[in-house]
Amino acid sequence: MFGIERRMGTYKGYIRNFACPDGSITEAYVVDEAVTFLSRYVDDIETRFNRAKRNWDVETTKHGIELFNNKVRTLGASKFGQLGDYIDVVQWYIFNNCGDELDAYLKDHKEALYSRNIGETSLDTTQKQEFPSWFKKKMALLRANGDPRATDDLYALLQVPDDRYTSWQSCIINGVRFRCKERDDKFTTQCSGVCVGDEDEEMIYYGVLLEVMELDFILGRKVFMFRCKWYNTDPKGKRMVVDQKLTSIDITSNWYVDEPFILANQAQQVFYLNDCARDKN
Repeated sequence: MFGIERRMGTYKGYIRNFACPDGSITEAYVVDEAVTFLSRYVDDIETRFNRAKRNWDVETTKHGIELFNNKVRTLGASKFGQLGDYIDVVQWYIFNNCGDELDAYLKDHKEALYSRNIGETSLDTTQKQEFPSWFKKKMALLRANGDPRATDDLYALLQVPDDRYTSWQSCIINGVRFRCKERDDKFTTQCSGVCVGDEDEEMIYYGVLLEVMELDFILGRKVFMFRCKWYNTDPKGKRMVVDQKLTSIDITSNWYVDEPFILANQAQQVFYLNDCARDKN
């Protein structure tokens, strides 16, 4: 009966002359049917059949590296922020999540470190410190020799992003609306929950969105990142309990405080509810 009751509510809304309700409904029904029929065959006019979705995405820019092909629609007012001490953390995260375009260079640099007898214990730290300058010199040499591998995208990537970035409180990406936690607390709906990973991976990270960051690179390239607050989901600890597909997380313990960034296109949205079977946190 639910569908019928809803339709009857629509018909009752057609009534304008309460002395003749049947005539009002009939006249409005005929007009609505005619307008609906005609709206299917008109162009260049917005109708309910060609209206854009509420969470529509912007057109993706066409660059060689997928990292620069942003599909993010920012919402609301913006302000400026500074990366400061986080600039090296942001650059290293981008290098490690750039995709196949940079994997070969990371592998070559790691082999160069092996040839210098760098041990496994200090390999990651050494590569994190030396790879940016090594990659910059290598790309400058390829570009000077006119090598086609030195594309504009890679050349823009090797440069340090601008220390000043644009900060947003809301955005839409891949048809999903995200809001920062500070703004989200003012709404009755929830759009600040963030998750990275899936069931096929060993680790799933849960957190909340704190800031949407738009980073500027040279040659007009842009990268969107999320700054998040991550909850401690270390399987070795007791901060997360998974019981029959129901995941409970202790939100008083944080994780990766010094590395709070992810790429915007990596984020999945999750929703948090209070676990009544445990304490308030």
